[in-house]
This record gives sequence, structure tokens and C-alpha cells, in this order.
Amino acid sequence: MKQTASVLLLLSCMAYCGCDSSTSVAPSSSKIQAYFPLQVGNQWTSQRSWYDDSGNVDRLDTISNSVESAGIAYGKSGFYLSDPNGQIFAYYSGNDVIRIDPGGSRIFYKLRYPMSPSEEIVLIDSTVNGGHFRSAIRLISDSVSVTVPAGTFNCIAYRTAYLYGEHGVLDTTSISNYYLGYGVGFVKDETYFCWPFGKKDLMTKTELMSYVVK
Repeated sequence: MKQTASVLLLLSCMAYCGCDSSTSVAPSSSKIQAYFPLQVGNQWTSQRSWYDDSGNVDRLDTISNSVESAGIAYGKSGFYLSDPNGQIFAYYSGNDVIRIDPGGSRIFYKLRYPMSPSEEIVLIDSTVNGGHFRSAIRLISDSVSVTVPAGTFNCIAYRTAYLYGEHGVLDTTSISNYYLGYGVGFVKDETYFCWPFGKKDLMTKTELMSYVVK
């Protein structure tokens, strides 16, 4: 089961960005640009902790992201971002940030804001060899305080649920919670493996360590 959850996590993995040490309350008129700032020269460094079955840290990774350049690709005006898995292209579209993987092979919604709690963005919904994979993201909070090594931030929070099943029955295999600070972006994420009967195990935690936001 954990292997299936890890596959789903990798399929939907997104390179979220940045944060600021400001704890100011976001204006009610905030837009997606305030939580996912794309400007050439912006840089973020985070640390990802991987946990074993006993809840102990098994591995630590350093993750660096940056906005490298602006340009036009696939008929869209946007930005090229560095990512541990390779360069990606992202652009604003109304209230959304949309990501296109290298070569245009995959197109993903990254974020939507403002967003109603009743809205759901489907990231994956496909059937492979009789197994049904599905993941979707929702906004779960407009204001939550989050403390990481880079500081304390007023954030919005999203939750992505990853599901898998056969014969029309889907079970939640893992969930990821994402926190993004006003004015600068990604602050923290946590991914949990979901066991039957509501038990959850922390799989990974990523926290912002340092940043440069122009």
C-alpha cells in the first residue's frame, strides 16, 4: 500500500515555491500571484524529511527551486522554473497557476486562488491495468499560522487526496497538506500514508529553510 501511495505522490508532485518571514494578514482581495510569486531571480531552499515505518527520520534531502527566466512556450507567456526533476514551465491563467512539464508531456494545475471550499481540482483520474488512480486538491484554510526554520507565516492551506481502487471502489492511500505564505509562496508540506480505519503515518515533511524573493 505504501508503494502505491508513493507512486501517486510522484505522479502528482509539484514544485511549490517560497515564503517570507512576514506574519501580516492577507488582504481579502488577494490573488494567486500573491501566493505563487513568479519573478526572475526568486529562489527557495527547502529541506525534505523522509520517515520510516517507526516514525523516525530515514533521510534528509535539500531541495532548491528558482525562477530562471521568462518566456513564451506552448503559446503561453510564463516562466521557466528549476526543479529537482528538471526544468518546468509555469504561467498564470485567471485564478490559476498551471504547470507544463519538459517537452509539454504533462499539464497540471498547480494552484487556484481565490477558491471556494466546495471546489475541487482533479489532478489525475485514470485507469491503468484495471486499477483506478485519482487525485484532487481542495482549499482547506484561508488563514493558518505556520512556523518553519525560515520563520512564521500567515498561510493558506490546501489538501490533495490520492486514491486508488479496483472494481469501482476507491480508497484514500495518502494525503498531502500544502501551506503557502502571503506574498511569497510555499512554506511547508506534509504527506501521510493512510491506513484503513483512519490511521495515518507521516511519510515526508518539507519545510522552507531560506529564500530570496524580489
